[in-house]
Amino acid sequence: MGRLVPLRSLIVLTACLAVAACDDAPEPEEVIRPIRAMKILDAEALERRSFPCRAEAVEEVNAAFEVPGRLIERPVRVGSEVEAGTLLARLDPADFQNALSQAQARADRAEALRDRIARARASGAVAEQDLTNAQAEFDGAQAEVAIRAKALDDTQLRAPFEGLIASTYVENFQNVQAKQPIVRLLDISSIECVVNIPENLISLVSFARDISVRFDAFPDLQIPAAISEVGREASETTRTFPVTLVMDQPEGAEILPGMAGRASGKVEVAQAPGGEGYDVPLNSIFSDDGQRNLVWVIDPTELTASKREIEKLAHTRQGMRVRGIEPGEWVATTAVHVLREGQKVRVPAMAR
Repeated sequence: MGRLVPLRSLIVLTACLAVAACDDAPEPEEVIRPIRAMKILDAEALERRSFPCRAEAVEEVNAAFEVPGRLIERPVRVGSEVEAGTLLARLDPADFQNALSQAQARADRAEALRDRIARARASGAVAEQDLTNAQAEFDGAQAEVAIRAKALDDTQLRAPFEGLIASTYVENFQNVQAKQPIVRLLDISSIECVVNIPENLISLVSFARDISVRFDAFPDLQIPAAISEVGREASETTRTFPVTLVMDQPEGAEILPGMAGRASGKVEVAQAPGGEGYDVPLNSIFSDDGQRNLVWVIDPTELTASKREIEKLAHTRQGMRVRGIEPGEWVATTAVHVLREGQKVRVPAMAR
């Protein structure tokens, strides 16, 4: 019996220590979720940046024949400037001319036969069906003439628009196939340039003014540009939207496709287009009950997320125009379905 007392004491002591250890266990640290967010109408963020771009031709084509044959003439070279309708290349037309002559001869015979049967039908010597058949033969022969005439015309490849020859792919006396590229033609009367705008800045594109592009080849030349197209879907990898700029060729310089440059501009924000509301990406809007439309607004001081009910106004090129947010507020653009009310977040864009 004397040995049981120390054992009982040991059990009690162990239990007490376990309870004390539980009482002293540190609380689990709150998870800080990294997210992306955009600042509503952050004009300075767009104005203080420039965006890389590369010049592209407004229109370009790999010119090709519609028919196969042997190339006998290609009067243009790389760098040649051509007008619309200029001869770019020509195939040997002999076989096509012969085919057209044969088709025309068949059409002439069919026409003569049709005329004889028509006269015979008028006197009742033949049936109406004979005349119908003769007319069908003549119509088919005429169609064949038209096909052969077009094929002969297609042995001449002409420029569809004014431009610059950027590449040539075949030489004289080579046999080429239909649709095989012969020359590459670029319309460089105007130049396009695609810039990639981050999703937290895309809502400002509608307010961009005084856009210009400075190309590395002409560092002292600022070329005015205008927005011609705004992409509606962000890249899965970079989360940027493609915005296409277009500009006229400047005086005293020639911008060629492939030249690298940087685009910049100013932002004038008086109010949203249409008089009310502000644009946010579609993926920033969610619903918790299937009825309310919500966004997560990020407190820039506490770095916490809170729900905000908004009203959808209209679809825009940048996403959705909504009422219920104000310029300068931060709205989450990722993780909207997993955030919790009051959750701590980390927003890389806020640290810039």
